[in-house]
Formats: sequence, C-alpha cells, structure tokens
Amino acid sequence: MPENANVKIREQPILDFVQQRTGLYFHNVQHAHAVTAIDRAMQRAGPTDSTDYLARLEVDFTTLDDLVVELVVAETYFFRFPEQFQFLAVTILQALIRGRNQDAAMRFWSAGCATGEEAYSLAIVLREAGMLGRSHILATDISKPALEHARRAIYQEWALRGDGRQRVAPHSACTDGFHQLAPPIREAVHFAHVNLAFDVYPSLVTGTGNQDVIFCRNVLIYLDPAMIPRVASSLFNCLVPGGWLITAASDPELDQLAPFETVETPGGVYYRRPMELATATQRPIAELESSFQSQAVPLDDVPPHSEVELARQALLAGQYDRAAELTATSNQEEACCLHIKALANSDTDLAQAACKRIITRHPLSVELHYLHAVLLMEQRCDQSALNMIKRVLFLDRSQVIAHLTLGALQRRSGDLAGAYKAFRNARDLCQARDAAQHVPLTEDETFGSVGRTAQSQLASLDVLAEATE
Repeated sequence: MPENANVKIREQPILDFVQQRTGLYFHNVQHAHAVTAIDRAMQRAGPTDSTDYLARLEVDFTTLDDLVVELVVAETYFFRFPEQFQFLAVTILQALIRGRNQDAAMRFWSAGCATGEEAYSLAIVLREAGMLGRSHILATDISKPALEHARRAIYQEWALRGDGRQRVAPHSACTDGFHQLAPPIREAVHFAHVNLAFDVYPSLVTGTGNQDVIFCRNVLIYLDPAMIPRVASSLFNCLVPGGWLITAASDPELDQLAPFETVETPGGVYYRRPMELATATQRPIAELESSFQSQAVPLDDVPPHSEVELARQALLAGQYDRAAELTATSNQEEACCLHIKALANSDTDLAQAACKRIITRHPLSVELHYLHAVLLMEQRCDQSALNMIKRVLFLDRSQVIAHLTLGALQRRSGDLAGAYKAFRNARDLCQARDAAQHVPLTEDETFGSVGRTAQSQLASLDVLAEATE
C-alpha cells in the first residue's frame, strides 16, 4: 500500500471527529492538504501521536479551533472577485436605494468571513456609495482565531494584492507595512461566531435574519454534502424578498435546493429570493385592507387584533415601514412587540428608544424586555443589556434563551463563574423539554439546538478553567 494511503488511514479518525463536531467535510482530493494541516496543528499542540492528539481535540476547544484554522484554506484578500463587488455597487445597491425609504436600514452578511477582508470590503463599497451610515454588516465564521484577527482590522501587504491596495488606501493608515483600517470601516462590521452546518439561522440572537445581501463564497465546499440542502434553505430564509445570495464558482449549485431565482451576471450565477413570494405573502394584507375599505371602516378604527394581523403579514413580507405604521399607536402588547421588530430592521437606535418608552406601558412584558436586551447587545451596551436580561429572568425564570443570552454577556464581560451558571441553567431547562419543541422568544430555535449550544459553551469554559489552573 502506498505511504500516502497509510497516512490517510491514520489521520481519518481526526477528520471524522472534525466533521462530527463542526460539519466540515474533506473529499479525497482534499486529503493531502488535510494531512499537512493536521501535522502543522499537531506540532503546535505538542502530541506526536495522532491518537493522543485526537484525545486532546475531544476535550480542548482551543486545540480544535487551531486545527480548524489549518484545515480551512482562508484564501481571502480585499476585493477578491472584484466583478462581484462591482455588481453589488452598480446593480444591487442602486436597486436597494430606489426601493427603500431614505432612512430604511440595509443588512449585509458575510457568512464565512475568515479574517475579515470580505466584510471590510463590503464596508468600503457601502462607504463609497454613501450608504454606510444606514447599513448593518454582520460577519461570521466558524473559526474563533480568525474572528479575533478580523476584529483587530490590521493587515499586511499580501491581503491588499490585486485591486485591494488602491481601494483600501483611502480608508486605512499604513505603518511599517501594516494597514490599520479607519474607525468608520472597523466599527461598521459586527463579528459573531456562527457554524453554518449546525447553528440555527435566521435567528434574532445572531441577527442573521432579514438580510438584503449575503456573501457566502468558498464556504459551502467545506460542508458535508448531506448538510447543503438545509444550509441552502436556511440562507434562503435569511433573505428579505428580493434579497441576494452571492456564492463562488467552486461552491455547489443551490437553485434546486431552495426556491431561488438564478441571475446570470459577468461574475457568475447569483441567487435571489423571488419577489413573488413577497407578493404571495402580501396577499392577505391586500385582502384585509380591501375588506376594511369595502366596509367603510377607517384604518385607525380597525379592531386591534386585525391591526396585529396586518402588521404581522407586513413584517413577514419585509414591509417594515408598513408594519411599524400599523402598530405605531397601538397599546396592545403583541402590537408593541411587532412595532419594535419592524423598527429594528430600519433603525436600531430608533427601535431601542421606542422599546425603552413602550416598556413603561408594559412593565411585565417578558418579550419587550428581551427585545430591548437584544437591541442593547447589538449596540454593544453590554451592561445595560445584562441588566435587561436579568429583568427578563426576574419576570420568568423558565425563559431558556434569556439564560443563554445572560451567559454570553457574562462571558464577554469576564464573569466566567456567572456565565457557567447561566449556561448550566439553560442546558438543564432544555433537557427537561421536548428537543423538537420551539423555544419561546426565538424565531426557529428548538430546545434541542439551544441545549447543544449551552453544552458546548459549558465544555469550552471547562477547558478554559483547566488551562488557567
């Protein structure tokens, strides 16, 4: 048997473990790279035997993160595939400008952002178009070390090859060959850890819903083929009607896996969520409004439950201004929650101010307090968000997602003991419920998925505690 065949067999348990934990999948043609990556990661970790290394991976999240960095080729640089950014600037952004109110927020997601060059390229395009101030950019990756690198926003010359140097220069400062991005570009991008294979999205917690444009390039090629249909469907559901998904030529085709429209462009085939789905969703709105008009009932006099139904349909259809308008004067708790969600898709600051005001009318509303906490988290007001989440739990200790959010905030602030307690509470509550049942205050999360997230956080904290002993 050839030597390389023996190597593949020896390393296969490690690749199987990585696939089980992360969803990453390596075809036979990728094995040579994978073996080299494992060798490099093993040298840093210490063990010289693959069995010992696998045992370390099973208990040490830091070691696993380090291996993921090696296995996934983070071949990225500023304005890679420039024709795609050109299409974004010339076609997509112009359509968004024409189709939205001047103050309406626009949402962009770099899914699989690696070390951040793609997300910051998006920010530069939006700044050049005068749209950065009304845009929200989310950047996610499976690799925590890559996200740490991205948050620093400091890059060497190699990351600026091609068109990158010329495009980045006006938005950065260079010192000794290191390019530090300017504050408006750095602060425009919000980074988060998301595993496309296993995490639930769209999600209010991660802010992955209601996206106008998703860049997911050279990411799907690393996922288990069996997971691609679910990922395609989830990405589709993350888009607003008319929203765009941009992948790379090497990624699998998705048009047969979700009801995308395909659009031929000079930069390749892009995917779009059809507008007619919005039309179908909007039909109940038109029918209800027509019914009200035929009965000569002014909209202001529509019964509250009908206003709520209209607003809910408008929100689902991506008609955020309409949903906000329908619920602006209602004092009904459900309508108030819909109002905040509608505003959050246009202006986070406005939504946060409105939520603060409305809560005084509904001081016992668990959902309003939770929405306020999420908005504060998005604005990086962690202490205020922490106080708000504690209010949620004071009102209802059974809210699983509140325990999980509390743990995330406490871990971010350095309160590891408090974070451990919160994650443990979330896990225990999930274990007592049907794994397939929907978790209150979330969009699509189940008790099973939230329980796995909580257990993963507990294991990570255990490893961190052992490392500091």
